[in-house]
Amino acid sequence: MQREKDGPVILIIDPEQNISETIQSGLRYDSLHVVSTSDEMEGIRLAQRIQPALIITELPLPFIDGSEFCRRLRNDQRTHTIPILVVSSDKQSQESILAAGANDYLARPFAFDDLLQHILALLPSEAVASLHILPSKYNPMRRTRRSILDFLEDWTEQSLQDKLKLSD
Repeated sequence: MQREKDGPVILIIDPEQNISETIQSGLRYDSLHVVSTSDEMEGIRLAQRIQPALIITELPLPFIDGSEFCRRLRNDQRTHTIPILVVSSDKQSQESILAAGANDYLARPFAFDDLLQHILALLPSEAVASLHILPSKYNPMRRTRRSILDFLEDWTEQSLQDKLKLSD
């Protein structure tokens, strides 16, 4: 398991980089280091190389299905013990994803605190012991029970409004 100087490394594989960027910014407050990619094949190569403490993947993936992705990680000696958290809005796939080797499944939309609880449950105990989880009031992603998607929607809308003002 790779560790940065202050905490464990989490690999996020997310075809929609905006979600991983939001998650990444929230996890930094809790001394978790994130490496991310939008390509699942690159994600597998990164997992083999950096040995993260946890892999979070968003489904659906563009090139291989989620079950195949999990099987590839489980069948590789370098990655077979790394916990995998799958995030998806497709509740029908939950059973097949877990059977293929995912350790946990989080349905979208979700609040950041829910994601953090899943992460803490999957990380090895020595990694959790090294974390400095800040109280919610210091982490903007945890100040509210709003889902990450709601947060992104508001942020995107505000960004568009700001750009329109600049172009006027």
